[in-house]
Amino acid sequence: MSLRLHSLCSELLVEIFSYLPPRDIAACQRSCRRLNDTIIQSQLLQYLLRAGRSGLHDPLLPGYTLPDRIEALERWETSWKTIDIPNSLHFKYLVACKLEGERAFSWTICDDFLIMTRFSDPAGYAYVDLRALQPVGGIDPWTKIMNNSWRGKECRFAFSVEQDLVVTVCWPTSTSPSMFIELEGISFLRGTAHSRVVNAAIPMKGTEAFAVDTVIAGDRTIVNVLSEESQKLFLHSWKDGRVFLLRDAAPERVPPLNYEILSRDMIALVEADGRQWELEICRIVEEPDSGSLSLCTLVRLGLPPLAKGASISSSYFIRRNLHVFSDPASSMAEGRPRRRLPFFSSPGAGVVAIVAGIDAHGTTSYSLFQFVTIAAPIRKLVAFATTAPPQLGFIPWKDWGFRVTVCFKNPIYGDLVATGERLCSFSQGMVSLYDLNTLRAQDAIRKSGMRATMVKHGTKIPRGRMFKKDVVSKLPHIFVRRRMPLCFGAPATCEGGIAWMFLPASV
Repeated sequence: MSLRLHSLCSELLVEIFSYLPPRDIAACQRSCRRLNDTIIQSQLLQYLLRAGRSGLHDPLLPGYTLPDRIEALERWETSWKTIDIPNSLHFKYLVACKLEGERAFSWTICDDFLIMTRFSDPAGYAYVDLRALQPVGGIDPWTKIMNNSWRGKECRFAFSVEQDLVVTVCWPTSTSPSMFIELEGISFLRGTAHSRVVNAAIPMKGTEAFAVDTVIAGDRTIVNVLSEESQKLFLHSWKDGRVFLLRDAAPERVPPLNYEILSRDMIALVEADGRQWELEICRIVEEPDSGSLSLCTLVRLGLPPLAKGASISSSYFIRRNLHVFSDPASSMAEGRPRRRLPFFSSPGAGVVAIVAGIDAHGTTSYSLFQFVTIAAPIRKLVAFATTAPPQLGFIPWKDWGFRVTVCFKNPIYGDLVATGERLCSFSQGMVSLYDLNTLRAQDAIRKSGMRATMVKHGTKIPRGRMFKKDVVSKLPHIFVRRRMPLCFGAPATCEGGIAWMFLPASV
């Protein structure tokens, strides 16, 4: 005799539903009166639904009570609504740092770890746990991770701190008849081998001079290799160490092929060929017989047509790693002070942001390029791509862009950072926030008391030197602009918000 869902008690139903994504909880709530009453009367499920509406994911890590979670969510929502920026600089963390040699470094913040990476001579990374930082004079707060196998090599690092994981991509700095790009998984904290990743190597020609970047997509690594002869996009499977070639692009393409991770199995590609450019949404599919992985194009989306004489000279995505929360009681939680917030940005709720440099004057001078950002919520873009009729193949900009995007001009000297479904732009003493969560925009329309918040019903870039026609979007979004202290620093996500990292010239 099968056990029916309605025969279970409410407490057990709440426990089962707490493992579901917020959208599935909402679907269960609409299914019948019994489940609707159960979900409405559960504080936990109402909290998870509210977090999901804000584009957040709570893996329900231990150490927080339900009142703690609700209070943290309310604080987080209030902070983003008000967006108070002090008139003068206030440094929350002061981290001593001694740099040797030239400043060939990269800085980032992952899960409240300040991480400094060096790509060569010698390659390695160092980190500081900002949650446990105790400024004590004379003591170096940095934990340095170096490896003898990285000596004499160029290295790139992709961090998945919540899994205590770093994927390193290394290749020799000197050419040889046969050479390999080595992919290795190590523990973020200790630098030792990581049991979850099977290492791999990609053979390359020794005469190639190439650049490599990498990003983590769940339990996979995407590796982009740009050389004089080609540009290749590889996928490294952690489970068995196999490497698959996803795309082989022409080397003369300007700008190069760019990619962004939409989900574990979906990738967005921007392909530009002078005056023509388009966004290609692809799914990673597995062949049933061989088990090999390849890219299957779902739809090709045209981007705004350029004006006569204009061309695409550069483009890039606001890149991010795709987080995985498969191990709630991960080793990263052991011995660390708990997170200030119990939730993360949802893996399925993010922003695809394409930044394009347009040469509207027929020159190659970077200072004369005009920059444009086209941003879309991942959920809306994926839903549009997966429901588009297969026979269409290509959809021009006028038939899709106005529905799911926000478009705006960028100053040349500006920084962009994405957190959840919010995109922040910083330049010339101003911070501009674009909140692309449609539900929050609808709530803001209903509630007129949101201080200093503006709801926009679309954006427009007038036609001119860049575009043949007006670039219009009709996606409702929240737009906020604030003046900030004029300073120089790199933006990053930290503690559920935006932080600036400053490196004084005297360091």
